[in-house]
Amino acid sequence: NARPDDSPPCPNRELNSNLPLNVVETETEENYLRFARQVYILLRKRFSVQRRDIMGFLFMVLMPVFAIGLVLLILTLRLGQSGPLIPMSLELYKTIPFSTRGKSIRVPIGHGSSIQTSGITFLELGNYLESGSSFAEVFYATPGVNSSNDMSKYLLKTCTSHNRATRLGSYVMNDRIKLSLSVYWDGLLRLVADSGVIDSALWGQLIEYLASTQKRTLLQENVSDQFEEQTKDTSALLWLQKKLMEISQLAEASSGNATSKKKVQNIPYPKGMDRFDIELNASISILHNTSSPHGVAVFNNEFTNARYKQCTGNGSLHIENHPLPISTNQSIEVRATLSIFTVLFLLIPLCFVPSAFVVFIVKEKSCKSKHVQLVSGVNLSSFWIAHYIWDMFMYSIIVALVMIVLALYGAHSEVFMGDTASAFATLLLLFSYGVSSIPFAYLCSRSFDNHSNAQIAVLCIFFITGFVMQVIYGILLTMGQRSANTLRPFFQIFPAFNIGDGLLQLSLSFYKNYIFGQNASPFDWNVAGNAIFLLFALSIPYFGLFLILEYGDDGGSGGAIGRALRKLRRYTDHLLLKWSGARLNSDGELLLDDDINDNEDDDVIVKKKTGIAK
Repeated sequence: NARPDDSPPCPNRELNSNLPLNVVETETEENYLRFARQVYILLRKRFSVQRRDIMGFLFMVLMPVFAIGLVLLILTLRLGQSGPLIPMSLELYKTIPFSTRGKSIRVPIGHGSSIQTSGITFLELGNYLESGSSFAEVFYATPGVNSSNDMSKYLLKTCTSHNRATRLGSYVMNDRIKLSLSVYWDGLLRLVADSGVIDSALWGQLIEYLASTQKRTLLQENVSDQFEEQTKDTSALLWLQKKLMEISQLAEASSGNATSKKKVQNIPYPKGMDRFDIELNASISILHNTSSPHGVAVFNNEFTNARYKQCTGNGSLHIENHPLPISTNQSIEVRATLSIFTVLFLLIPLCFVPSAFVVFIVKEKSCKSKHVQLVSGVNLSSFWIAHYIWDMFMYSIIVALVMIVLALYGAHSEVFMGDTASAFATLLLLFSYGVSSIPFAYLCSRSFDNHSNAQIAVLCIFFITGFVMQVIYGILLTMGQRSANTLRPFFQIFPAFNIGDGLLQLSLSFYKNYIFGQNASPFDWNVAGNAIFLLFALSIPYFGLFLILEYGDDGGSGGAIGRALRKLRRYTDHLLLKWSGARLNSDGELLLDDDINDNEDDDVIVKKKTGIAK
């Protein structure tokens, strides 16, 4: 099986140096014409094959364009308000998962001993809540829960119970709220003396609170003797009210002079700090879980509805939280976020395009069509350049259709088509992506003999190097990790990452110019210029490395370079066989390296192995 390229050099080639110059130029022109003729014939072959496969053409060209058109629908989203209408009722919680009892939420209700009543009993409130909602469960937390303080302790004590429905609010009817009131008399007197004005209503409220207590605790002992004697019975509060009224009258009669302020300070007055334990009566107290931001409004509205229904018989009140429209800055933030998501999802159909181009070349390889063409005299460079030109022609159709789709979106796609420079930058990004991604896809498909496996593998490689790497880089950059800048040069050797980075920087530059009034060009190096340059430049090493590997394969061409590469490959294969314990005999057969002479008879070899012959 002698190879044409391993045969001795043709004598005519050795005599070329002795031929006249015009003869050498004639041979060069003939070789060029032969190369161009081969490329032309191979392109006609691809056209004939594609013409017989219309469905394949539609799937290869129109499917990614259709997917890109769907992705661009994200740019049409417009949020006119911060969110949907929120009903201020228990219906807000109907989406909470059911508990073991088939209810979503539980509403505990307690009953206190306040002298004030709410006009509705806790049983009536419970019946209203359960009848108005099929997913709310009412729990009467009595006895033992007689105030809001007791209800808080009960809720905290049972918060870790897993067999109960979610509790987002509770009621305490006829509640008595205990509180501690601390009065710093020196500061209060100084405030009154300095201002010279006293609010009678404020003093009245203070006296009303203090009059409701039966206990007074002295925190400091430096109180006046006169006030200490009066505190032996409850009439001390009446004395305090009288003295406060004297201060008020004196302050109101004064015009802010020093003499009046001195008279105010000389009035017998308690000193130090006192704490009064007071109980406030409330007809109803509502407790809410802070995990529900609308809890206060929801449970207050439910109680109001219960009272309203009690009065009218069958009436109801309906309250909704209607969010305000978002501001201009929020709208820009939303649009920028949508643009980022659009770019990321655009990478998915763009990853499919190169994988579709490797199907035909792997089919030619697996059915030996490529081998037949090369043996018939087709130059290897002509073969792959013709394939590359045809695939770029098909990809140019995709780019043209994508640009038409972007133009049809009008103002929604202003990030990519806002002006002439942005549109041209988008066109160059898409076109340069094909220039580098197609030879990279060729390179990735070399080791496959099945076209389906090759397509899936190339698709996965482009998805990982595009979508996944872009997401990882964005997360690391957002978190301020130094590894983002470290990994970026490695990521930039892949076409899918560069197209995503270029489109992303193009969209961010648009909003920076809009918000901050910048005038950055889409072709700046920090915008899309870097990505466009890399996409065009990387096509050279990709295609060059691919041709070098093809020249190194058996049956390749390439003249002296091809022969040198094939010899290097054979030498490498021999080394690998030797390390693996195998060798090639004189007939080219693969044998184990067991120190047996291949020329001996089989009977002698068997005797040596069994140890019979010596």
